[in-house]
Amino acid sequence: MGRGCEAAWSDVARYTTRELTPGLIKAALEHLPGKIAETGVNALILDMVYRLIEIVPMHLRLPYVQIWNVLHYDSSGSTPLALTVGLMKRATKRSPGMSTD
Repeated sequence: MGRGCEAAWSDVARYTTRELTPGLIKAALEHLPGKIAETGVNALILDMVYRLIEIVPMHLRLPYVQIWNVLHYDSSGSTPLALTVGLMKRATKRSPGMSTD
């Protein structure tokens, strides 16, 4: 990684921890390592909604995966019809003006 990338990454990390999720990051850094040790966890699954929490397993050299649990609306036809129709039916329940017929 070049010096410019490192500087940009540190700016992003600093902004995220100070402005977007300060309490969550602080709690994770303070308490998560102890809870991991206490419970004997040997790997983690992290939701990407919780930004920068991956710092903890990185520091502990613990294996982890990150998931993003969001389905997007796909109008290209690539998503199987069952998923698209199910999403549309749920959307119409929330928005009476929408129709799936």
